[in-house]
Amino acid sequence: MLNAQLTRQRVHYADVAKGILIILLFLHHIHIRSELYDIRNNVTSALDMLDDYWVMFFMAAFFVVSAMFSRYDKPFKTFLPTNFKSLIIPSVTLGVLSGIIYQSTIGEFGRYGYLSTIKNAVVHFFIYGGKLWFCSALFCAKMIYWLLNRYLGKYIKFSCIVISIIGVILGYLYNQQVITLNFWYLIHAFIFIIFIPIGIQIKKYDIPKTMVILLPLYLIIVYVLQQFNLVVQVTYLFTYKGVDVIIFYIMAIVGTILVISMSKCIDSNKFLEYIGRNSLIFYGIHPIFNMILTFYLKDVIVKSPLLVQIGVYLFIFFCLICICSLISCILNTKYLRYLIGKF
Repeated sequence: MLNAQLTRQRVHYADVAKGILIILLFLHHIHIRSELYDIRNNVTSALDMLDDYWVMFFMAAFFVVSAMFSRYDKPFKTFLPTNFKSLIIPSVTLGVLSGIIYQSTIGEFGRYGYLSTIKNAVVHFFIYGGKLWFCSALFCAKMIYWLLNRYLGKYIKFSCIVISIIGVILGYLYNQQVITLNFWYLIHAFIFIIFIPIGIQIKKYDIPKTMVILLPLYLIIVYVLQQFNLVVQVTYLFTYKGVDVIIFYIMAIVGTILVISMSKCIDSNKFLEYIGRNSLIFYGIHPIFNMILTFYLKDVIVKSPLLVQIGVYLFIFFCLICICSLISCILNTKYLRYLIGKF
């Protein structure tokens, strides 16, 4: 009975944690998409500043939470198809769906039809790993970790550290365009693989709720880092210049612990739990709708006063939540759930 209760608790706070992380991801992408359309105003500046407080940990936290609830002692014949279904199949589906939506709205449909869009998305996926870098990177990292666990058991933590160091070096070279190909986002997989053993350790020691007391200290540290331009981003992009990547790893661990401890403080929240249970769909489908909404509303944003701009960005945020929720409901139906690997 106790084990069953612990399992339910872990699933609960894991879903809440992923729900929080998805919301932070939305906020991160909303201001980035505006800047890609050359929209810069007080709202995007504020979001950019606030983004520093979570950009150093939110993607690493997804790796940690995934590691906490994965088993690496399974036979490979079970481990591989399980992760292929949960990561690769939805990545392909959501990539194709995003391509079709793009061509049907703001793309050049006359130039690329549906079949060409589907073919291009699938080909791009199998050559480069697709548009959803997190899925490919996590899949590769989990496969590498399984092999390390199988053949280098007692040296596994050291091996992950070495691989992450190699990943950091490759990421630097990639950022400098010395390396031009990041096949299946292996560089990301290398950089983030260290968060798998970290996640296993966090699960083992069961982070208490009281760790939220670190939040004020964390906020102060980020503020200081902002003053010295030392906020390091390792998401799709790599912004570290050298040893400052150590800041990323430290802040990623502390930020992840804070999110997990805060999630344990939330006894029940169906909204966050729903987002968390469907986090991969929210992650995979929101970029295209963020692009579409920003594209059609950019003139309103540019020409309007501050309060209207705030209202437009809130509208975009809530639209993304509603659209992703609706698509999650549709894809979780009896037959369509096969498209996201739920079989």
